[in-house]
Amino acid sequence: MEPEKRNPCPFVTAQKLLAGKWSILILHLLHGRTLRFGQLQKQMPKMTHATLSKQLKLLEASGLIVRIEYPGVPPKVEYSVSQIGEAFYPVLDSLEAFGNTYTQWKKQQTDEKNRKFYKSRFPLRKHRFSLSRFLKGNCDGCLQKKTYKIKSQ
Repeated sequence: MEPEKRNPCPFVTAQKLLAGKWSILILHLLHGRTLRFGQLQKQMPKMTHATLSKQLKLLEASGLIVRIEYPGVPPKVEYSVSQIGEAFYPVLDSLEAFGNTYTQWKKQQTDEKNRKFYKSRFPLRKHRFSLSRFLKGNCDGCLQKKTYKIKSQ
């Protein structure tokens, strides 16, 4: 027997349980509440019906969520987090904290990068423009003397 099968790595086990792209988001949405399939789908508009159904089946098979089916037409199905799934809540909280920290760090990096870019492209220069010299026609940017008449009313 291989050592991996006797004593599986906890990281590999967790990765297999949360293999789907949407697994963590589904567990987050079900955190402390029970939702129907349609309610879950409304909160994840980019996810197709088939993908959501597949992810819910995988999470149910792994025991992280509970599916309760009520008889009737149309059939009513509700999903909630199982007891073992609730043990994942501290991990969700840690992922949220890391996500917030990373977002702030990334924004800071982007702001700093943009600042360096604009500073290199558009350096601040002392503008030698003088309104009085401009009105006199002696502006540094002018090659010809111009006269401006102020219309009196």
